[in-house]
Amino acid sequence: MASAIFLAQGTMLLLTVPAWWSTALEWLRDRVPAWAYIAFVLAVGLSIVVAGAEGESYNMGTLAFGLALAMRSGASLTEPNVTAVEERQLLWRLRRAALIHAGFMPVFAFGVMVIVASIEHSGGQRVPFAWPAGVIVATTAFIFKVHQRVRKVCTLIADRVAQTQTALAVLETPASVASARKVIKDLDAALRTPVQTGYHLWGTPVVSQVGREQLIDWLNKRVSDQQPVLDSNDAEYQSLVTIADVCRRWTDIAA
Repeated sequence: MASAIFLAQGTMLLLTVPAWWSTALEWLRDRVPAWAYIAFVLAVGLSIVVAGAEGESYNMGTLAFGLALAMRSGASLTEPNVTAVEERQLLWRLRRAALIHAGFMPVFAFGVMVIVASIEHSGGQRVPFAWPAGVIVATTAFIFKVHQRVRKVCTLIADRVAQTQTALAVLETPASVASARKVIKDLDAALRTPVQTGYHLWGTPVVSQVGREQLIDWLNKRVSDQQPVLDSNDAEYQSLVTIADVCRRWTDIAA
């Protein structure tokens, strides 16, 4: 069962996510409470402990294998699709995205190793040392790669926000207006980018879809009206400042 789920999800990652799937995810995201996701993860985790205590290694490995996939697939459904952009909310959004995605691989690797070990043990053979050593190295590399991507995306977004603020300060000529529109388009693309993985099916952008659309619409309106923005008390401009402040915590030009 776990292998079938893994194969199905792996195949979906190679395909372009259709519009109806994105709509379905948004519908679920508004209706799946975070406590249900947490309760499910804890229940499966308890089942793994029980299976291990009873010596059912294969079942324990299969449950861990399935738990890893469920953790990764269900995490994005519990992210609130809110319009408000607050520093505390953004910090926790980024941390959750990175930690859950990084935690997926150790649980997945544990499940694989336990399954392989149980099969080898039942056949009277010892598991080669290269198996666990290779899995540990791959898991460590995966975790470092996740955090490296978070730093890269945050650096990109902080840079795009700075460019946007500079472009909005001067909107006097057609050239400056055209340049501002391009900068806003680039910012929109950066805000659409998932922070922890390149797969949009599993990824989590810095801000929610609703928050991003509201911010980009406000920016485009200011450019269309040719209203320069040096500073503003508008909620949208403060959201822009908050996004930059949060992303600068992970800025790393060498990432």
